[in-house]
This record gives sequence, structure tokens and C-alpha cells, in this order.
Amino acid sequence: MDDRPPRPTRPRWPRSARVTCAVLAAAVVVLGASLSASAVMAKRSAVAGMSIAGPSTSATGTPGPSAGRTPGPVQSGDVRASARPVPTVDAEQAMVGPLFPNGLSGSHSCTGTVVASSQGDTVLTAAHCISGSARGWLFAPGYEKGETPNGTWTVTGQYVTSAWMHDQSADDDFAVLTVAPRTIDGRSTTIATAVGAAQVSATPSARTLIRVIGYNAGRDDAATTCTVPLLRSRAGNPTFFCHGFVGGSSGSPWLLANAATRTIVGVIGGRHQGGCTEYTSHSAVFGSAVTALVERASDGGTPDDVPGAGSDNCPTT
Repeated sequence: MDDRPPRPTRPRWPRSARVTCAVLAAAVVVLGASLSASAVMAKRSAVAGMSIAGPSTSATGTPGPSAGRTPGPVQSGDVRASARPVPTVDAEQAMVGPLFPNGLSGSHSCTGTVVASSQGDTVLTAAHCISGSARGWLFAPGYEKGETPNGTWTVTGQYVTSAWMHDQSADDDFAVLTVAPRTIDGRSTTIATAVGAAQVSATPSARTLIRVIGYNAGRDDAATTCTVPLLRSRAGNPTFFCHGFVGGSSGSPWLLANAATRTIVGVIGGRHQGGCTEYTSHSAVFGSAVTALVERASDGGTPDDVPGAGSDNCPTT
């Protein structure tokens, strides 16, 4: 069995929506099929104040067209054809939402997830989503077509590892945000109390089934979700294959599918800041560094002045 991902090639759009996303690991060997070259882009989002290129997700979960991504047919027999995003509105989505650098009137960029911590105030995303400070950004868990059923929560600080601070290593492409409590029914309430929180756990073995929930850059849209096997690239990078995760989907959580406890084992990020094509996504390996970062943030340490991520090193042609 060869779990190696294909070389970056032209993005391919799904021909239909509302189809449950399933990928047979036994078919991964066909992913090396030759495709014609075109422009590619990482899944990273621009920081506050910069425009964000990439399709928004429609009400049906189908990615819309945008500059730099030319639709193309999916070849018959291609394993990518079996991976399709679908819209999601459920209890898991209640703790997942987009981040708004410039308020709800602007576009959202990356995705975040509420994670369990001592103070119940932490949101996990990708480190490359942040440059400088995220203080004042809004997080909208459960966001759906412009609606904020769980309210908006104001970011108070941002935290990354020392390795990310030093050289923006893809192996440390995860960040923790803290958010202020809100007054709900007359009481100061943490975000974990209000919407629930996922437990952070180490990246599991290959072929473990995961569910990914994410928001592509835009506004007034719905989440996209895919349930697929987690695979490993030849370099050991956690990887999954599913159409529809484009610019802005960085930070989208990899949740253990069908688990008794909500558990997060990755976020879109890492290699090429999440991936150079919309059907291939990566994560940094999760381990003790992630849990330690969550607790450092929740303990109220001094927020980091996060350096910009630099190039995603995706090919341009």
C-alpha cells in the first residue's frame, strides 16, 4: 500500500455536492496519475488588512469559482472523485468556526476550534494564519450562512511554539488563541462552557477515520466537512484527500470520527501551509508540544508577537 500523496497539480472541482465524503485507502495508489499543470495555491489565508483569494462555500457546500483556480473534470476511476465535501450543521460544528480579523462586516479567514484547557478559553488554529497580533479578532463558532447562533467571542491573545517563533517550522504550524468570556444569562461564561470543547490528542496511526470541518475564505457561507482516512506522506506528514478545502481553510480541525469524546488530532497546516491543491491537505504532527501550548495560553502567559509565515513554497505553474 502506497500512502504517498500526488505531486501538486491543477486543482479539480467536485461535480456535485451533498455526497458523503469517503475515500478507500486501497485506492490511494492511483493518486500519482499525471495531470496537466496550472496555478496552485496554499490553503493559508491573508492576515488582517489583506485581501483573501479563494472561493467561498455555498449553501450546498459546493466551492464557487475564483481567480487562480480553474475548474477541471475529475477523471473516471480517480480516487479523488469519491471524496466530496458536504455542508454540516451539528453539535461538533458548534465548537468550530471562522475567524474574522476585521469584524463580521469583513471576510473571515482561517478556521478555529475550541479546545479543552484549565480556563476554558482556548481556540486552536494554524500558526501561519497569524502575523503579529490577533487581539480583537472575532471567533464565531457554529457560524452558518452569516448567522452566529453561538455568538462571537473576542480574541485576547495568540501563542505559538518557540520553534515557530524561531524559524516558522512546518512541524510547529499550530497556534492557540485565547478569547474573553461573555455574559450569558447574567453570568460570565467561558467559551468551553457555552459550546463545548475538543480534547487535544496525538496524531493517530494511518487510516484512522477523521472528520474535517472548515470554512473557506469569504462570508455568509456554510461549513464544509469531509470524513476520510488520515494518511501519511512519504515524509511522515499527516495528510487527507478530499475536494473543497481551499484558501481560508487553514486551521480546520481533524476530529476523530465516531469517537465517544470529541478529540482533535490535527489542523490544516504544516507542509505547504496546508497544501497546494484543494483536494490534498496536511497537518503538523500533534504531540506533547500542542498540549503544552494550550496550557501555556490558558495559564495567562504573555502573548507572542507572531512572525509572518513567509512563502508556502507551492509551485506557481
